Parts: sequence; C-alpha cells; structure tokens
Amino acid sequence: MPETEAAKPIGVRAEGGEFVTLLQYQDQPELRGDLAQLESLPYEKQAEFTIERLRCAQPDLRVRILGRDVFSRDAMIVEVEKGSPAGKRFVQIERIWVNRLKEKISKGEYKLRAQAQAPASADA
Repeated sequence: MPETEAAKPIGVRAEGGEFVTLLQYQDQPELRGDLAQLESLPYEKQAEFTIERLRCAQPDLRVRILGRDVFSRDAMIVEVEKGSPAGKRFVQIERIWVNRLKEKISKGEYKLRAQAQAPASADA
C-alpha cells in the first residue's frame, strides 16, 4: 500500500470522535477496539470522515458514478457537503471501502510500504 495513504483516516474513535489514520490503525492495534462502526455514526460525521479522506486524495482524482457522471475530487467534496444523492453514494462507497480495508489490514494482507518487512537475505 503506498505511503501516501498513511495520513488518510480509516476510523473514528468511539469516544471523542477523532479520526484515526491508516498508519495509526496499522501500528497501534489496540486502537481497533476503540473505533465506532462507521455506519452507526450520523450522516454528518460520516460525511466529515469522507471529506477528510477525499482531501487526502490526489487533486486530479476522477470518479465515474453509476456509469454516467464523472466527478473530480473537489466536486465529490461539494456533493458530500450538500448531502445530495451522489454525495450520499460517495459516503456509502467510502464506508464500504474502509471496512474492507480495515479487514485486510487486520489480517496482515495490506501494509504500508514503510511498514512492510524487508525480504530475507539470501545469505541467511
């Protein structure tokens, strides 16, 4: 997983509502039990979470939704802020993606490059 993902939020603390970054989630497994289920949060908090993740994305990000409209990163942020049908869909998609990502990280299937173990030496 690219290091650029390290600062993206991957969860929301149940107490206090602060975001937990992907790097924190990976390096501090004890935080995992302290996170709220994203789907249990009010839309406003889910939207805030999604917007923060989008702000961490590349500025030239483009997404096609339902095979029709193409949205830039900034347009997606606007739609999420408005709570439009497209914005709500972006929040839902992000929630699904994050839940799958957390599962993969917990199983050790994904790691940030900086945290991946170096291959064993042929001399060993």
